[in-house]
Amino acid sequence: MKRRALALLCAGILAVGMLAGCGGSSDKKDSSAKTEDTKKEAKSDGTFTFALNYMPNSLQPSAQSSDDLVSAIRPIYEPLFAETKDGLEYYLADKLDISEDGLTYTLHINDKATWSDGEPVTVKDIKFTIDYGVLVYGGPTSFTKVNGGEVQINEIDDKTMEFVLPSVYDNYVRTLSQFYPMPAHAFDNDPSKINDSTYFKTPGMATSGAYVVSEINEDSFVYTARDDYYRGTPSVKKVVIKTIGSGSTKQIEFENGGIDYMRVTSAEDLKKYKEESDKYNMYSISEARLNYLQLNPHGPVMSTLSQDARKAIFLALDKDAIVDFAWGSDELAEPANSLITPDQSIYNKDCKGYNFNLEEAKKLAKSSGLEGKELTYIYNSDRANMEAAESVIENTKDAADEPLTKVHTPNIHTIEEICDFLHSPLEKSCKAVVYQKNMTDDFVVIFIRGDLDVNETKLTNYLGEEVHPAVITSDCGLNAGYIGPVNLTVNGNYTVLYDKSLQGTNNLSCGANEEEYHYTGLCMERDVVDAEYVDLAKIVDGGICPHCGKKTIHISRGIEVGNIFQLGTKYTKSMNMQYLDADGESHYPIMGCYGIGVGRLAASVCEAHHDDYGPVWPITIAPWQVHLCCLRADDAEAKAFADELYASLQKEHIEVIYDDRNVRPGVMFSDADLLGIPIRLVVSPRNMKESVVELSSRDKSVQDKVALADVVPAVKELIAKMTKEIESK
Repeated sequence: MKRRALALLCAGILAVGMLAGCGGSSDKKDSSAKTEDTKKEAKSDGTFTFALNYMPNSLQPSAQSSDDLVSAIRPIYEPLFAETKDGLEYYLADKLDISEDGLTYTLHINDKATWSDGEPVTVKDIKFTIDYGVLVYGGPTSFTKVNGGEVQINEIDDKTMEFVLPSVYDNYVRTLSQFYPMPAHAFDNDPSKINDSTYFKTPGMATSGAYVVSEINEDSFVYTARDDYYRGTPSVKKVVIKTIGSGSTKQIEFENGGIDYMRVTSAEDLKKYKEESDKYNMYSISEARLNYLQLNPHGPVMSTLSQDARKAIFLALDKDAIVDFAWGSDELAEPANSLITPDQSIYNKDCKGYNFNLEEAKKLAKSSGLEGKELTYIYNSDRANMEAAESVIENTKDAADEPLTKVHTPNIHTIEEICDFLHSPLEKSCKAVVYQKNMTDDFVVIFIRGDLDVNETKLTNYLGEEVHPAVITSDCGLNAGYIGPVNLTVNGNYTVLYDKSLQGTNNLSCGANEEEYHYTGLCMERDVVDAEYVDLAKIVDGGICPHCGKKTIHISRGIEVGNIFQLGTKYTKSMNMQYLDADGESHYPIMGCYGIGVGRLAASVCEAHHDDYGPVWPITIAPWQVHLCCLRADDAEAKAFADELYASLQKEHIEVIYDDRNVRPGVMFSDADLLGIPIRLVVSPRNMKESVVELSSRDKSVQDKVALADVVPAVKELIAKMTKEIESK
C-alpha cells in the first residue's frame, strides 16, 4: 500500500517560499489549501524550525542513508530534478531529453544554477559525484551500470551531459532524480579527498540550494537564506533543524510553537488537527512507499499457482479494508495496483489492478486447483519487544581450517536443505538475508549464522532507514539461494553487513554466488578479511545474557495494557494556569497522564484466554454470562420455552444474550464460539422431546443435559463455581 503522510505547518509560515527553497514534494492540488487564510502571524524573525529524530554526523549530500539526512540536506543541496505524478519538476537541471529508442539521456544544467561560493554548477560536479560513488562502493553503481552493461557518460559541454545506456531501462529517470551533486571545485576535482575531509561538517561549505550553513551544533543546524539563489530569494530567511526526542515530545513542541512543522501518520492525530484547523495549515505529502504481500517462490504450493490462482488471491484481498484497518483513514494510505506507485513518472495509469470480489475468487480458486490449499502469512511479530536486546553469541572455532571447496548442490536453495545435503548442523553455516532500502531500493546483504534470524529493527536502526525484503531479479547480480560472502558482486549500490555470530568462525558452508554451487570450509578471518561485524541477530531462548554472561535469557510474550495521554497545554490554557521561568517569563505547564486502557485490557484477556474458535471469557468480566441458543425458532414449543427461560434468567439478574435467529445450528454454534460467552444453553425440538436443555461451558469442561425445571438453578450454581475458581487464584 502506498503510504501518505500529512504534514502540518503552523499557519503564517510562508510555505510557498519554503517549498521553493527546499524543493517541496507536496501535491500541487493541496499545497496551497490554506495559504491565504492564515490563522497566526508569521514569526517576526522569519525563522522556520523543524525537528529530526537523529542528527546526521555529516551534511554530505551523496551519503543519503536516512530520511533524517534527506530532510537535513534538502534546503541546502538540490537534486537535478524530482519525479512527481504530473511529470518531472526541475531543479539544478532544466531539461532532460530521452531519445526515441530509450537509450540516450541528455541532461541540461540550468544556466543560472550556482554554488553559494559563486562557482557555477556544471557537468563536472555531476561526473565528480558519480566517480565518488564508484570509489566508495569499489565498483559500478546504479548510475554507471544498467542491466549488467556499462553506461557511457559523455560531457558535451559545461552544461550538457549525455548518458548512453546499454539497454532500455525506464527506471533510469528515477535513478537520476535521486542524484545530489557535490562541488567538484571544493576538492580540486579529486573525489578521493572527500573521505578524509571535514568539509561537510563545517559551516561555509558550498551549497546548491536556497540556504547556506551558518551553524553546526551538536543538536542543531542553522541555515540562512541565499540572496543569490538562482530561483529567487526565499521568503523564509532562516531554517533551524534540531533534535527533540520521541514522537510525543515532538508533538508537544509543535503544539507549543517550539517547531513549525510536524508529520501526522495516525488517524487519531489527523482527526485531532483537522478539528483544530483554525490553528494549523495542513498539506498532503505523498511518499512512494509500499507495504506488500509477497508469495514465496519456493513455497509448497507454487506449482499450483497458475495465472487464475494468482488472480484468485488478489480478488480475495480487500485492499480497502486492509488500509482502513492498518491506517485508520484512507487519507493516510491508499491501495496500490503495482509495485510502481502513482507518485512515479513511469507509473502505468492503465494498470487498474483487481477489486475485491470474494465470489469470483472462490470460483477461480476451485477451477485453478487452489481450493483446499493452505497459504501461510509470515510477518514480524517480535520487533517491538526485542529491538534493544543485544544478541551475545558463543562463537566456536575448529582447531584446523578446512580448505575452501566448491560443491555442486543441484536444486538446493534453503539453508536447511544445504545443511541436510552436507550433513552439517545449521550453526556451521553462513546464510545470506537480503533486503532493499525503502528510499532507494539499494540492496542490503546480511550474512548471519544459519541457525539465527535477522532482527529487522536492529537493521533499520543501524542503517538509519527502513528496509523491505528484497525482490531479487535476474539483472541484480545476486543468485537467490546461492549467495555467499566470497566474490560477491551486486549490480548498483549495495551494502554488505556481517552479524557478530560469524566473527572468528571457520569451516562453514555458504553460497558460492553461482547457480547450483555452495562452498564448504569457509573461514571468516581467512576468506573475508575485510568483514566488519555488527549485532543484527534476534536473541534466542537460552541465549547468553549480556550482563551476567550466563545462558539465562528466557523469551516470553508480553502485552502492553497501559495508555499514556500527552495532554500538552490543552487544560492549563483553558484554566489559565501559568508559571514563571528563571527569566520571569510566563509559560503554560505541559500536562500528561497515564493509566490502564480498558480496550487494551479486554484485548489482553482475549489473548490470554482463547482457543482456535475465538475468545473464552472469564465469568467475572464476560459481556454476558449466558448465551441462550434456540434452534428451530419456528418450532412453537421450543420457542415458547426459550422465551420463558430468557425471562426467568433475567429475573434472576443473570446477564444473558438470546439467539433465536433462523439459521443452521452450525452457524449459531460457530457464532457462539466467536463471542466466547462462558455458559451456553441450547433449546431445540429434540431436547424438548427429552424434557432437557443442553448446558455447556465455553471451555468444554462442562457438557450436560439438565431437566427443564432445573435449568435456572443449574446455571446459578455454575456461575458461582466459575466465580469462586477465579477469586481463589
